Amino acid sequence: CSPEHVWNPFLGCQVQKAKDCTEDSDCLSNRTCINYECVDPCDSVCGNNTICTVENHTIACACTPGFIGNPFQNCVSQGTTELQKKYYIGKEKVTWTTAIERCRSKDMYFASITCPSEQNDIKRACNESGISGLVWVSGSDLGSAGEYVWNSTGKGFTYTNWKSGEPEVSDAYPCVALHTLDYKWQTRACRIGRYYACEYFRS
Repeated sequence: CSPEHVWNPFLGCQVQKAKDCTEDSDCLSNRTCINYECVDPCDSVCGNNTICTVENHTIACACTPGFIGNPFQNCVSQGTTELQKKYYIGKEKVTWTTAIERCRSKDMYFASITCPSEQNDIKRACNESGISGLVWVSGSDLGSAGEYVWNSTGKGFTYTNWKSGEPEVSDAYPCVALHTLDYKWQTRACRIGRYYACEYFRS
């Protein structure tokens, strides 16, 4: 083939497409780099009755208002079934970003804590797991400093349980964890390996 062309065994010589990107950081924050193209990663990721948002190249799926369930699989009308949120605690230590993928691989999603009863539920799950130390949850201010959002839903915090002096708004500590000593929330460096919490729903 001549320069700027590539060989295709089915179509012969084809014009070589210019590479839009080689990594996510080459794209806008609401796009990801797939096959050297900056694309919307939402296609076919979220389940039924969901809203997909992308921040810092990371997908967040949330149930449409009035629906509940696992947004990566299926959300159902709140009026048709009673679903209860459950928590799972990962006993291996991983980074905050890896925790997102670990939860997805288990058909769950990264944990959010939106009310006092859920705070009690995640405390109970940690106690039952036997782990001790910091546990990642899906909160962060990666999108905008000081504006904390749950990665799993894309929604801002409406309930908090911060440790005294927290959150520390800093580029060094954008990700949220809770400590099994007092179950208060604190901000930490996302790249450090810690236990993690996932959530799922059951009727």
